[in-house]
Amino acid sequence: MNVLLLTGILQLSFIGAAAQAGYQFENLTEAHGLSDNRITCFLKDSTGFMWIGTENGLNRFDGHSFVVYKHGLSNPFINDIEQDAGGRLWVATQNGLNVITPGKDSNIVFMPQTGNSIPSDLIWDTYIDKYNRVWIAADVKDLCYYDISRQEFVLLPWKKYIADQFPHRNKKYNSIRKIYYKSDNELWLGTSAGLFSYTISTGVFTYHKSYEADHFIQLETYGNLFYFIQNPVNVLQISTRKDIPWSAIPSTLQGVYQSADAQHERWLPAGKDVVQVNVSTGETMLIKHRPDDPYSLPDGIVRTIYREPSGLVWVGTSKGIGKFNPAMNLFPFTEILPAFKRDPSPENDLYRIDHAIHTVFHSKGEYYISSPVTNSLLIRDSSSGKTRRITHIQGIPLDHCSVIFEDSKKVLWILAGTHAFCYDRNTRQFSVSPFRAQTKNLLFTDMAEDGDGNLWFACFNDGLYCYDVKTQRSRKFSPADRFSSTLPTSLYFDKAANKLWIGTFERSLYAYDFSSKQMKHSGIEAALINDITKDKKGAIWLATYAGGIVRFADTVTRITTREGLPENNIYSIQTDLDGNIWASSFKGLTLISPEGKVIENFNRVKGLNFSDLYSPLTLTQTGEILTGADNGFIRFHPDSLQYVSSAFPVVITSTTPYTDNEATFDFAALSYLNPSLTRYEYKMEGVDKDWVSAGYMHTTKYNNLAPGSYAFKVRAIDFTGKLSANEASSSFRIPAPWWQTGWFRILAVLLVVGIVFFLFRRRIHTIKSKALIRQQMAELKGQALRAQMNPHFIFNCLNAIQELIITEDYTASYKYLSKFSKLLRMVLNMSEKNMIPLSSEIEMCQLYLELESLRFKNSFQYTIKADERIDTDSTLFPSLLVQPFIENAIWHGLLQKEGEKRLSIIFEEEHGRLICLVKDNGIGRERAIAIKAQKIGAMYVDPKGIALARQRIENLQAAFLEIIDCKEPTGTIVRIVIASPENTEI
Repeated sequence: MNVLLLTGILQLSFIGAAAQAGYQFENLTEAHGLSDNRITCFLKDSTGFMWIGTENGLNRFDGHSFVVYKHGLSNPFINDIEQDAGGRLWVATQNGLNVITPGKDSNIVFMPQTGNSIPSDLIWDTYIDKYNRVWIAADVKDLCYYDISRQEFVLLPWKKYIADQFPHRNKKYNSIRKIYYKSDNELWLGTSAGLFSYTISTGVFTYHKSYEADHFIQLETYGNLFYFIQNPVNVLQISTRKDIPWSAIPSTLQGVYQSADAQHERWLPAGKDVVQVNVSTGETMLIKHRPDDPYSLPDGIVRTIYREPSGLVWVGTSKGIGKFNPAMNLFPFTEILPAFKRDPSPENDLYRIDHAIHTVFHSKGEYYISSPVTNSLLIRDSSSGKTRRITHIQGIPLDHCSVIFEDSKKVLWILAGTHAFCYDRNTRQFSVSPFRAQTKNLLFTDMAEDGDGNLWFACFNDGLYCYDVKTQRSRKFSPADRFSSTLPTSLYFDKAANKLWIGTFERSLYAYDFSSKQMKHSGIEAALINDITKDKKGAIWLATYAGGIVRFADTVTRITTREGLPENNIYSIQTDLDGNIWASSFKGLTLISPEGKVIENFNRVKGLNFSDLYSPLTLTQTGEILTGADNGFIRFHPDSLQYVSSAFPVVITSTTPYTDNEATFDFAALSYLNPSLTRYEYKMEGVDKDWVSAGYMHTTKYNNLAPGSYAFKVRAIDFTGKLSANEASSSFRIPAPWWQTGWFRILAVLLVVGIVFFLFRRRIHTIKSKALIRQQMAELKGQALRAQMNPHFIFNCLNAIQELIITEDYTASYKYLSKFSKLLRMVLNMSEKNMIPLSSEIEMCQLYLELESLRFKNSFQYTIKADERIDTDSTLFPSLLVQPFIENAIWHGLLQKEGEKRLSIIFEEEHGRLICLVKDNGIGRERAIAIKAQKIGAMYVDPKGIALARQRIENLQAAFLEIIDCKEPTGTIVRIVIASPENTEI
């Protein structure tokens, strides 16, 4: 049979390297706390902290946060960082060499001076050897080292060597830019004149084939091999091979990403890219920035690369840090199709007919990949990486090429369009099967073989077919066969039960019983079914759209997001060789135990760099699982996903002062593989009996600590379950408060004795004072009485009565005389009492106002009001207290005023206090004082009434006087406040 094989390049719209998904980077920038995005150097110190130099500051990183070092650096532009045997950091800058002692905030700066000193202020690089000598690359100066023990600089004649051996460079820029370890007795020198080595014991410089370029970027070694990059020479220079131009280095677009042993990987800057070298095989790869992927290499000039023994790589660029984590790249990716752009599938295309990759099948060293969107079959040699693309077989186009199936005779079936093709891998020949689906078939979704060797085809939008390989005749199932679906999606032949399970996109699961030759509805309620598998215990598993996973044997179990699935839309499901279940979804891969317990969800955080895994999961004979992803496929063995992390320390990064019986601790595990998934446990000795889980939090706080000595401890567990190599601890003491100290107790005893003595003396003094106070009170009463009823008032009253008698107004005179005598009688009766009923005080005020009103021809209006809530008969008030203020308001406020004159006396209760208000609209105190001052003899008048009343108020408990001057309108308010007068005895 003649077979036509057509291969070619896809006629698609290329968008560049958009699918280097094998390399995932965590990007760190100023937004995360870096002092500057322009990275210049890295160092991991002996404790485990990462130090990052930038063009604007020195940073320390603990995996969670950055701390910017701001303690007296001679210049913020950092060129290099090294650490000596004593733990000090040597920081080379654009202006001076700094020596920092971490944790002590001390800094020594070396600058050029007369005598023995550093030869230049611009230091490009440093290297500290095993003898604790600091080798220094000083700009345009000789090679130099600083002997720490002898504290002196030693210069070595590199400039003379260049002048003698390279005379053509006498007027050119000659400077050592980089210093690297070559051996205990040799150094590599990366210079603007090329690559050199220096033998320490003989003092001999040796030139190595290289270019003359101002910038020596980086050198990496492996045994006797060395690789280096110079700028602007855009080539990878290798000691034993020809130089490789960067443009000739393949990117991950053409290769399989397979993480090599970290000891055999070397990474070097290459402009905006990174060259990865596998030193054991000699293979090179170019890692590029991907504009559409936030997890790609930063889009900046790569300046420096720092590799850790664990395989973690720090890439410093002009736009931040790219951290490559091998633990985040557990699923090797093979790119098959060039990156292309296509329109998104319509919302109703639930089964995604336009897959880039549908099925990936592996057999006998070759991968077979179907691509519906490119209408082709791709065959890739797993050893050479070469790929054949087939678009037609015997002139028949492979439209929507989808299902690849191997039957019991090891014949490979490829389903495309409405045709089924057979491929004999021994003869490498294709043939066309007599089976044909109807033209309305949109996509072959699955294929199965029953116990008799007959083949079953699931055709989307067409139906279910059974093809008899002996008679070469096919049968399409219809509603008459009790099968009414035109959207079958998945087939699984259950050999033990002799049944064929058929999943559909119409919420139906069918089972064809070969014993009874009948199709039955399973009766299991399921959502839209995507895939079917069977575990080693005989349970059937269904992957559904929007319904999670359904597992049924004796009972039906549903596994959804409640049980730990990342989502309920499951595309495919597969049983591995250990009997565990793997499920793919938009959010990654999920591993499930045979009992239905979700073991792990793999996503970007857990090492899977892809999402939207819509292709079927297939199992190879060796136990690897394959599935399509983007424009290629991933492959993995379940046993290879257990990443073994290196030992790491945990440190306490900061503590707060132990004040107010509180203590706060910040801590960090210095493991940078996956710090966000590092868990912490802590314990305060004397407080916690057991370890306390902090989860993923890296800070804690203790409150209300009793005085005493404490020891805080913390440990960490990384994402692999490894425990930190140490328990960080911090001991401290909370002093007792001053009132619990011994000196305070002694002082308290002395104080008590002193207080007792003081109280005894005070009691004697009080007894004497009371006698004196009684005497003063009696005198005050007399003074108050005389002040309130002064002769001037009595004289005026008698004159008024006399005038009424002379004018023969006997009625008015009798009335006046009656009120006057009543007032005198009340004053005489009440003056002996400190407190009187409020009603009596109001009555005396009323009589006094009536007399004053008669005297002054009713020239003013007055009112006296008491709050209805006040019981005036039982409420007590200081006797004769208000009258002086009333008199003052009339004489000095109202009589001096023209127009309406008003006076009001108000008694109120507020919050258990009695308040008396004396309000007038007179001329005010300020003007009254001015008028009084103009009168002859005013300076000799010493009014006593107000002063005595004020003194009486001050002698009362919880009482006070307030006089308020009103401006608009003018007047005065006297406010007398007396607390709880009802509890005072008369």
